[in-house]
Amino acid sequence: MTFAMGLISLGGTYAYQLLECRKLGPDPERRELLGVSLRTPILWMRCMHLSDGTPVGQMAGVSAFCEFTTVSVHSAVKVPDDTDLTEACLLGCCVGTGWGAAVNTGGVRPGDTIIVIGVGGVGSNAVQGAVHAGALHVIAVDPVLFKRDNAFQFGATHAVETIGEAAQLAREFTNGQGADVAILTVGVLEGAHLAKAFAAVRKRGVVVVAAVGDVRPSGVPLPLPLGEMTLYEKQIRGSLFGSCSPHADIPRLLELYRAHKLNLSDLVTTTYRLDDVARGFEDMHAGTNIRGVVVFDETHAGAER
Repeated sequence: MTFAMGLISLGGTYAYQLLECRKLGPDPERRELLGVSLRTPILWMRCMHLSDGTPVGQMAGVSAFCEFTTVSVHSAVKVPDDTDLTEACLLGCCVGTGWGAAVNTGGVRPGDTIIVIGVGGVGSNAVQGAVHAGALHVIAVDPVLFKRDNAFQFGATHAVETIGEAAQLAREFTNGQGADVAILTVGVLEGAHLAKAFAAVRKRGVVVVAAVGDVRPSGVPLPLPLGEMTLYEKQIRGSLFGSCSPHADIPRLLELYRAHKLNLSDLVTTTYRLDDVARGFEDMHAGTNIRGVVVFDETHAGAER
């Protein structure tokens, strides 16, 4: 879920700086401020302290489930005063992650055939990004009928239940070759997802991994035909916050939204009061939301859109 607050506080901004940590130099204070440590098992956790020294964890340097929070200037982007934060708050994570996975990491080009695997809050924006980049066929994959139906609002040309169905469609559209790009935006990444996406792309095709799996070594089998990476030049690319530079790309996406070229309105399925956050998680697990937003203005809370 996402929170509508005064500035757009960005988990994506924090994550981007983790990627840029080698450029921060030897300044220990700045590195500590950003929580940068490549050896830390949980890269997303930044630790602040109360006045008595008690540690307080902030996921992605932002924190949530509270009416007030303290964030680094590096984790916030100023937006115009007349911005509707109930929708624009989505730019803080899911929009840039999905959009950038298609446009930046995947390098989608006009005429491409694209598969987006998982079309919730992130995947719906991968669909939008692919359409914006000129993709001819955008195939949405999701086991939840509600999400497949909603994918058409964001520009999907086809929607199917399984990756196998999507791969078959892509081959039909490309004279048997396969998709140009497959983008993984599932809720929890598993090895089988990656293997099926890899099989669905053509020679020199790209698999973009925007979904997150277990960061620990897990011993999960990854049944990939490794020879295809060399002989077919297939690529697997990780994508953190859509390979975006948040302080540059968030304002750009906001301008697209204000120009009615980026659909944020249909992403917000339900709004919740802070007291209803447990119901928001229930709805998320039930697959009834594209995105749920916690709002602090009572006039906007508790509504299905």
